[in-house]
Amino acid sequence: MRLSLKKTALFSLALLFVPGTGVGDPATDSLRLAYRSALSDSERVAILLEMADASLETNPKEAKEVLEELERVVRSHASPRWRAALSLRYGRYCSFVGQFKKAAQLYDEAIRLAESVGDSSTVESAVNNIAVLHMRLRNFEEGIAAFERLLRMARARGDSEAVTQYLLNLGLACAERGDSLRAEHLLRQAVRRGLRNSFYRAVATNSLSYLNNSAGRFREAERFARQALAAHPEKRSLLLYVQALTNLGKALVGQKRFAEARSVLERAVKLAEENQFEHELAGGLWNLAAAYEGAGQYVAALRALRRYSNTRDTLLTHENARQINELRVKYETEKKEHEVALRTQQLRMAKMRLRFALLLAALALGSVVVVANLYRKRTIAYRELVKRNLELVRSERRISDLEKRAAGSSLAGMSDQTRARLVRELDRVFREERLYLSPDLSLEKLAAQAGVSSRYLSQVVREHYGMSFPALVNNLRISEARRMLADEKYRHYSIEGIARSVGFSSKSAFNVAFKKITGLTPSFFRESAEKVKDGDSSSG
Repeated sequence: MRLSLKKTALFSLALLFVPGTGVGDPATDSLRLAYRSALSDSERVAILLEMADASLETNPKEAKEVLEELERVVRSHASPRWRAALSLRYGRYCSFVGQFKKAAQLYDEAIRLAESVGDSSTVESAVNNIAVLHMRLRNFEEGIAAFERLLRMARARGDSEAVTQYLLNLGLACAERGDSLRAEHLLRQAVRRGLRNSFYRAVATNSLSYLNNSAGRFREAERFARQALAAHPEKRSLLLYVQALTNLGKALVGQKRFAEARSVLERAVKLAEENQFEHELAGGLWNLAAAYEGAGQYVAALRALRRYSNTRDTLLTHENARQINELRVKYETEKKEHEVALRTQQLRMAKMRLRFALLLAALALGSVVVVANLYRKRTIAYRELVKRNLELVRSERRISDLEKRAAGSSLAGMSDQTRARLVRELDRVFREERLYLSPDLSLEKLAAQAGVSSRYLSQVVREHYGMSFPALVNNLRISEARRMLADEKYRHYSIEGIARSVGFSSKSAFNVAFKKITGLTPSFFRESAEKVKDGDSSSG
């Protein structure tokens, strides 16, 4: 069973658990006072470690200052235990600010130092953080293997609370990988064992609600969502609270309780928008559109779906383009590093021909494996990007269907008759006449046709569609091009032919606009779309 592409960031919250650090809001002012009055370095180290733990997730700048002070104290001592604790915190800081390679090195150093003095607690914390790091980098197999190791360690020492929390982490990791059945089994175990921390209880039940919604078990999904909300996650994480509201709304839509769903989802969308939770805003709008549609409010459903489409387009442009670029840079960097290492090794081994040949072969094989692995990850990322673009094609078709059903509805709440007329005229020329396909379309021409000033028309476009006139035209053209490129009926069209048919005057301008909005080139999207659809149909 595969998780939906509309998944929001449900799972990252609980993956931040680190044994021995706790979760909360310590009184940092009292810690600073205690530090000033500390009489020994051991007291100072203990206080600084507590201050670092308190600020790592909430104030990276303050955490960096605390770690620098801790490093100054630890440097004058040869204690491997203190150095291990410092490396562990520095690793968490580097992970938080995106320096993942350095974070992994620091975690390895913490494990080595802690093992030398038998500090099993620090070893376990470092292994957990390595697991979290793997999950953030989407190295799912490595992350899950690390969580399984931690679970075995906790069971071996009989630590019931740690077992419960590692069951939670492992369940969330399996959900990230797409193994929904195992994820649900592990999360149910964690809930049955009892999660004392209300935040973790909310994470577990919220994730179970999500998984049950995905499987179509809406009553179970509702039950778990209400349990998540009963744990008061808004006191600890507003993001988790919005996710729980969205899951509850989706479960109510699934049971056709549209009036209840609408109330819940409107609150989720409002909070997501106020706090700039873009992923959650997209998920909330999608389900809110379904609630409106189920209640027969087709105009409201159409507006929500348009907002969803715009939000998903924005996410697709920024998030996936960034992910692809990061993978490309990492791919090229790793490849260069291996080339440099290979050349250096060649110089060192020039006098030892036999050994040189063996090591050269090993290095070449290692380089091939690393580069192949990075290429595989890049391919997976591109495949995911193609899927999300195909998802937008489907949502645009749904918008078109809703427009037909809403055609006879009035535009409620419009006191300004001129503005209402202009909005209807815009919808007509864009949705029915598809005037955006005309290469010579301009704001001035459209304003003259409508009998208003271009400035007034520009303002109405921004208010109604949430973007500028040129951005709207380009988005509509690219949406049409994306649909044609994914449709077998237009397979005989060239890229340039499609570009001109949707209103672009040149292939180069089309390529730039398409890449900016979708994160892909038109040719790559066309080649990949059919493969993705075939893969989905065979696995479904």
